[in-house]
Amino acid sequence: MRSILAVTVLALVIGPQSLAQESEPKAIDAPNTPAFDVISVKPNNAGGATMLRMTPDGFIMANMPVDTLLTQGLQVDPVQIVGEPGWAKTDKWDVEAKVAPEDVVVLSKMSFDERRAMFVQVLADRFGLKVHHETRELPVYALAVAKGGPKMMESKPDLNAPPKGEPPRMRGDDGRIAGQGVSMEFLASVLSRIVGRTVVDKTGLTAQCDFALHWTPDGE
Repeated sequence: MRSILAVTVLALVIGPQSLAQESEPKAIDAPNTPAFDVISVKPNNAGGATMLRMTPDGFIMANMPVDTLLTQGLQVDPVQIVGEPGWAKTDKWDVEAKVAPEDVVVLSKMSFDERRAMFVQVLADRFGLKVHHETRELPVYALAVAKGGPKMMESKPDLNAPPKGEPPRMRGDDGRIAGQGVSMEFLASVLSRIVGRTVVDKTGLTAQCDFALHWTPDGE
């Protein structure tokens, strides 16, 4: 196994100091979170398809870096992680984690954010994760509602919607993103990865929405 995974997680100070607000890593309130009973972590040297999928009793990750579990588990943008060792972004791993059979019902009632926060258990157990928190002032973007009002449609009840504990449905390619049942907070996190800078949700919209976004990719 690699050396200890020690990182600093930044809370971002947004805007002028006189109007500063702090964007902290999200605290997940899940006091009854079960512990993983079985954790399998193997280096992937064969390549293949990438995958990160929730299962009824845990999750499976294939051919992906530890950095994925770190940002998803702590629910922060990459720019908020400082001191991450290079191997955490480059080396690929296959991970499978399962709770005990008696905890499957508890897991089924947890939200997507609560379930991905459990990734930290794997990082602490198998990679010796150590986290230090600091506050720094960094540039960010704000996702806000334009003067004409929101153009996104509020999601209607859908029997085909992702079950509880599964991520929202999103798909896209260069210059396009479409989503179904997506919160603005989750959209902001996706946009952060696209633009390479933290995007903060300032829309005030609490409903989950369906939308399609189009833009001209850089260089076109």
